[in-house]
Amino acid sequence: EPEAVPTPTVEQMNRAADMVAATQARAQSEVPASPEMEYAQRLRYRAGAVDAVKRAINNGLWAGSNSATGKMELLKQLGESIIACYNVGRGSAEMLLIPAVTIQVIEVHGAARNSGGLYVHNGTQNLIVVGGFSLVSFLHELGHHIQTHRDGATTEAYARSFSLGLFRRASPRSFERAVAHGMV
Repeated sequence: EPEAVPTPTVEQMNRAADMVAATQARAQSEVPASPEMEYAQRLRYRAGAVDAVKRAINNGLWAGSNSATGKMELLKQLGESIIACYNVGRGSAEMLLIPAVTIQVIEVHGAARNSGGLYVHNGTQNLIVVGGFSLVSFLHELGHHIQTHRDGATTEAYARSFSLGLFRRASPRSFERAVAHGMV
């Protein structure tokens, strides 16, 4: 005859639940966040920058029905809006800290197209070349542009932090989905 298993008490069940929660919390704390995300959480964005990203999303940047021309126009407006946020209080056009940026669209083929496009910042020409419509990639290149003209140089860590943090603040759910699917 099988031996009866004693039913655990409420106290024993609560203790077991606490042990599981503590183990899970310890496991999560042992998985370090990327340095860029830690930095992005501390970045302060100029007033209006997050709203500009929200506007671009709400106006159809991700909409499949929006044409390539429409999406390009939204990226241009987004770039202009964010740059304007960083030039607030600078006075005349000659005193602007961050100059306007030209966005050039190119058609991408092969491996570059399969990996999501091609994005390049050329600080000496104030040019961002885009071969796709990735919000995060565009913000990354815009981060290079802003940092180059603000600090005289730029780093990948700053550009990545700038783009990921701004995306996370503007669209937290989309950011979480992108992370869960390994897209960022």
